[in-house]
Amino acid sequence: MAFATQGRSKSQLSAKQPGELFCGATPPQPTEEIPRGLPKKRGLIISIKNYKPKVGPLRWVHDDANEMRDLLCGPSLGFQPDDVTVMMDLPGVASHLQPTYLNIMRQLGLFLKEQKPGDVFFLMYVGHAFHQRNPDGTEEDDEDEYLISLDEEKILDDILFDLLVRPLLPGSKLIAVMDTCHSGTLLDLPHYRCNRVSNWTSSIRRTIRSGQ
Repeated sequence: MAFATQGRSKSQLSAKQPGELFCGATPPQPTEEIPRGLPKKRGLIISIKNYKPKVGPLRWVHDDANEMRDLLCGPSLGFQPDDVTVMMDLPGVASHLQPTYLNIMRQLGLFLKEQKPGDVFFLMYVGHAFHQRNPDGTEEDDEDEYLISLDEEKILDDILFDLLVRPLLPGSKLIAVMDTCHSGTLLDLPHYRCNRVSNWTSSIRRTIRSGQ
């Protein structure tokens, strides 16, 4: 799980500008005139199960997405159903909500639009992610991480940062749950190694009971 607050620049090593995105998409930028009104909660859930054999299908991911939607819209968290968008590769799901590359990029570009200080954004991705060699020296581990869309296109961590983290207004919050490989660095957050600093230890014990 990743938390991001306010809009921050990526590492000073990065040479990318906010407009350098796939398909010419430009992330929403904070404006001088901040809209007034009560803080809003908005959710985006992306769940991809039926990848082609080259990548490999996944199990239970649609169940995870449905359970998360129910949790968000329940009394504890209080998201409004109309403010939670669910993208799944299921028959009957509207064509613009099938998790193809273009559809995902469109939803990511709309996600923070018309935000106000204090708004809360929740993103969940359940699907495949991989990594590749970073060509320009802007990654600490020399690797770029990326999501895989249903049509097997890459969405790089740089793109996710530009669309989801850089545009955040002061006081806004993004909560991201990345149920995938390489999830710790998918948003290129500068504090992704915080667990090493705090030296957390697990107190969970697994108990196996026979006959139950």
